[in-house]
Amino acid sequence: MCFWHCVLHAGGQSYCVGLWTGHRYKEPTLQAAHAMWSLGAAIGPIIIGRFLVELPPQITTTDAVNWTSTSLSVSETTGM
Repeated sequence: MCFWHCVLHAGGQSYCVGLWTGHRYKEPTLQAAHAMWSLGAAIGPIIIGRFLVELPPQITTTDAVNWTSTSLSVSETTGM
C-alpha cells in the first residue's frame, strides 16, 4: 500500500510540475509541500510516542535456541 501511495504522490507532483510550467508559484508551492512533508515526518513520532504502550518482551527464536542448548549442556554435565 505504501508503495502505491508513493507512486501516486510522485506522479501527482510530476503532473503538477508539467501543468505549472512557467508559473511563478511553481517552485515555492512544491518547496512548501516538501517542507510540510518533512515537518510531519519529524514531528509525527514525537506526537504518537505519547500514545504508544511498551509491551513486555516476547520469547524470540534466538532465546528458544539458547534455552535448548543451555538445558542440554546442563543435563550432560549432571548425567541426567
